[in-house]
Amino acid sequence: MYNTIQLFSDPEFKKGFLVHGPRHEDGYVGSILPKSDSVPEWRVAQWASRHELSSGKIQSDATGYEARTEKQLLRVDYTEHGSILRLSLDASGEYDSPRRAGEAWPHLLIEQTTLGKRCPTLDKVTALKLRVRSRILDCKCHMESPDLSLHCAQTTLFFTVSDSAHDDMWWFGVPIFDNREYVRAEYMALDLGKDDCTGKFIYTAAQTEFTSRSFHSFGDWIEYDRDILPLIVRGTHEAKRRGYTKSDSLSDYRLTTMNLGWEITGTYSAAMEISRLSLEAVIGD
Repeated sequence: MYNTIQLFSDPEFKKGFLVHGPRHEDGYVGSILPKSDSVPEWRVAQWASRHELSSGKIQSDATGYEARTEKQLLRVDYTEHGSILRLSLDASGEYDSPRRAGEAWPHLLIEQTTLGKRCPTLDKVTALKLRVRSRILDCKCHMESPDLSLHCAQTTLFFTVSDSAHDDMWWFGVPIFDNREYVRAEYMALDLGKDDCTGKFIYTAAQTEFTSRSFHSFGDWIEYDRDILPLIVRGTHEAKRRGYTKSDSLSDYRLTTMNLGWEITGTYSAAMEISRLSLEAVIGD
């Protein structure tokens, strides 16, 4: 007999968002609420941004709600087929000159930090069924000569795979879009590039694990529907084999947080939409 647990709270984005300041030490600086009495399950991270989303213009009505600044937009539209979340980030106002190695870059990410309260340890899970429908609406470069080793607009769905027994973790990534790659390749490395990176192992699966299509066909919806547990098992063993984690026993690990949205390391403007977001942990024999 099988049982399923939905690991995302409020997958339709009906309760709004708490907003984190541009610096980690800022804490939560505001909220984006569809109703005054909403209690958000979601967070927004806008690391290294010059603009602050919750101090922008916020509107809500029966069709949805939004927050916008001169360079950022978060909007939720209610439709008969479920909510659609739009995330837009224009980095043309974030840089005085082309970004150099080691410099921070603006983010616009949605986050949940409470998956660990609902996710069993991975040895007790028989499947992790991820579903997400997304599309890239636009991506424009505002640089004459981008250095593709430094400058990009990308979005990846990241999970922390945490080992509380050893106070350890690694990052698992589900690729969506990178302006430098038509279809994203498998990627393994350490989380580096600026002072506040975690230094932890990252394993991003190949995009062909999820689709044969490319998000470079702007405006086209692409839906992922896959059991990601085998990919996470692979990453767990690879992290230990490379010496980046202390354990590869699945009984030590569970998913604890997620984030999804834009990281723009050059002068680009980009917009995406997300719907039908779901992650079910299947438990049973």
